[in-house]
Amino acid sequence: MFFEHAADTYLRHLGYRCLERNFFSKSGECDWIGVLGRTLVFVEVRGRTSATPWISIEDAFSQSKILKWRKTIQYYLFKKNALLQELAISEIRLDLVAIKKIARGEGWPLFSLEHFPGVVAY
Repeated sequence: MFFEHAADTYLRHLGYRCLERNFFSKSGECDWIGVLGRTLVFVEVRGRTSATPWISIEDAFSQSKILKWRKTIQYYLFKKNALLQELAISEIRLDLVAIKKIARGEGWPLFSLEHFPGVVAY
């Protein structure tokens, strides 16, 4: 939950508007859905708190994960058609937000956040 909250705060700071968090379908889950201008953005949030290897884009978006995401996106588009028409959405994008614990400073952990816009074509 910490990672998703951090990603939400970061994306809102950049001007994104959150539409939904933790959207579920029978095919899968999307951590964060929002808009930036006329672009509908689906975001996968990945986080690490240990010294495990860093998240690669390939690890975050395997072929099976991409297939599940596409099905989840199709379901979201179907369920939210009226809202998306009202927002005049012209583009759909899939992003990755990767967050990693990098150090512990003065009693508080320090984290690194990287945002990878458009990592998977839709």
